[in-house]
Amino acid sequence: MDEGACAMKTEAHIPQAEDFRTEFKSDYTSADLERKVVGFLNSPDGGRIFIGVADDGTPIGLVDPDAAQRQIKDRLRDNIRPSCLGLFDVRLISGGNAEKPIVCIDVAHGLEGPYYLKKNGRSSAGCFIRIGSAVEPMSEEQIERAWTRRLKNSLGRIVSPRQNLTFSQLQIYYSARNIELNGEFMQNLELITDDGKFNYAAYLLADSNGNSVKFAKYAGTDRTDLVENEEFGRESLVKSFNELETRLRGENKTFARITPTVREERSMVDPIALREAVLNALLHNDYSYGGTPKIEWFSDRVEIISCGGLPSGLTREAFLAGRSVPRNKEIMRVFHDLGLVEALGSGVNRILKAYPETVFDTHDPDFFVVILRFAYGIEGDARSSERGGPEKGGPKAKKGGPKAEKGGLKKGGLKTEKRGLKTEKRGLKTEKRGLKTEKGGLKKSDGWEKQEGVRLRIKIAELLTSGAAVTIDQLSDQLDKARSAVAKHLAFLRKTGIVRYVGPRRGGHWEVNMDKCGGAQ
Repeated sequence: MDEGACAMKTEAHIPQAEDFRTEFKSDYTSADLERKVVGFLNSPDGGRIFIGVADDGTPIGLVDPDAAQRQIKDRLRDNIRPSCLGLFDVRLISGGNAEKPIVCIDVAHGLEGPYYLKKNGRSSAGCFIRIGSAVEPMSEEQIERAWTRRLKNSLGRIVSPRQNLTFSQLQIYYSARNIELNGEFMQNLELITDDGKFNYAAYLLADSNGNSVKFAKYAGTDRTDLVENEEFGRESLVKSFNELETRLRGENKTFARITPTVREERSMVDPIALREAVLNALLHNDYSYGGTPKIEWFSDRVEIISCGGLPSGLTREAFLAGRSVPRNKEIMRVFHDLGLVEALGSGVNRILKAYPETVFDTHDPDFFVVILRFAYGIEGDARSSERGGPEKGGPKAKKGGPKAEKGGLKKGGLKTEKRGLKTEKRGLKTEKRGLKTEKGGLKKSDGWEKQEGVRLRIKIAELLTSGAAVTIDQLSDQLDKARSAVAKHLAFLRKTGIVRYVGPRRGGHWEVNMDKCGGAQ
């Protein structure tokens, strides 16, 4: 499988000295790189390795950082057992100096330890652990203890309840990222067990399965009055996430105020935090017991619930500090390949930029809950994230908004308010046009909010494959997109040979050519 281009350069703080979570290496060619990574995999806090940094912390850079990233990924994949794919992230950073590129390896603690060097086996010669700023061999007692604590019911070991699985949806998503899935992709993505059967990770990523993510909407602040109950699933977990994300965007209302100089907007829920909370629920849910995530939308908050609680060995303090212990590394790896997640542990930090630590409810070992309180309006009338209710006068302030701004509801005031709403709608329409005309940005930016072009092409291909839509008008209705936008992206897919129309103008059908999907971006 071609993993495509290496990650773009990002800023990162380089510690002044090595410690129990930090390792400096001047280059990556030494034979002890795998030993350092094994030490972090077996340590409860994981760690980072900065390559291109001298022992004293001085950045010296790398001559060919792209080649370094590719070779590091290959070495860690081939030389460490059990597989650590999905437990590390290799990225290029500037370290504050663009002329001295540095490669950073983020390593998470693994749940299937002890991890060891393939050539030395599960012994003191192959198993290592981080102690302070050094890497030491594990004793036979430590190895035995780690072996008894290891996760025995991981997705990679559980056999899929179905073996007649197909992965056309997954192939479309990878192709849209310009990543080719060859005939060995099931082995490369670790979707089969040691005896050659599909595992549970394959089951969750297959075109059809029995799992779904629940969405429930209530009229009030408790579960008494159920308004909507919907399921997203029975299909690839990637597709379920995309559909669920679209649904939540529709619920997440945006409040706006238009002034002579600027348009101010505020969402009920911070959209980045909401997305990261949902991703976290899907990626870290304990699927081994048949439980699936659930999103509950109340009148004052949204609760994102996943099964399993914090992974074994991960404390609340370490979790809030951004430490990552992926429970489902196979799923994590796929979502990372598709650009849906970035660095390990980065999602928690994004949530904490918008909300306090109290949004994470970790007291129940069987469930993990994120509670995001709603905000209302533009000016300081948000509901308290910690008290769980509106501030004094909150609803009144909302109702009386136009009255307070205009000094009283005079004759024609209601009409003026309606005009304001109409103006707001025009503003939203203008905003959509802005997204539509932002051509190159949608392709070049790696931010999740600016991948609409790629996502639209994926959805068009899916609808054409399923037969749910055949004409441009049908596609436009199904996708709720302008006809011209759909026509443009369909023309692109036809020009690149990704889709083609077979048969007469009436009565024909569309085909998706997976061999040519690489140009979807």
